[in-house]
Amino acid sequence: MSASSQLVPVSLTTAQNVYIEVTSTSPEEDVAFNLAPFEEFASALAGIASSLVDSFQQVKPKKAVVEFGCEVGYESGKLTAILVKGAGKANFKVSLEWGD
Repeated sequence: MSASSQLVPVSLTTAQNVYIEVTSTSPEEDVAFNLAPFEEFASALAGIASSLVDSFQQVKPKKAVVEFGCEVGYESGKLTAILVKGAGKANFKVSLEWGD
């Protein structure tokens, strides 16, 4: 765990709680004692996946594979997906195939 990250208790839709390592997007905010809902993060991932599917439907590949990593951020009491870091690079790997 890095100096800028903390373990945060997270509430799942199954009523279970888990701990997730998160990066605080605001250095002044203490995240250690709040129970954050996971739905915010899951909704962000669903939005990313939906946008990618829309793009693939335009180019119509036979097969599409997407790999991406993201960090879990914490801002204003909510979990957020962090895809781009300081250098401005996103870590997406996309493979598309056409043909037989």
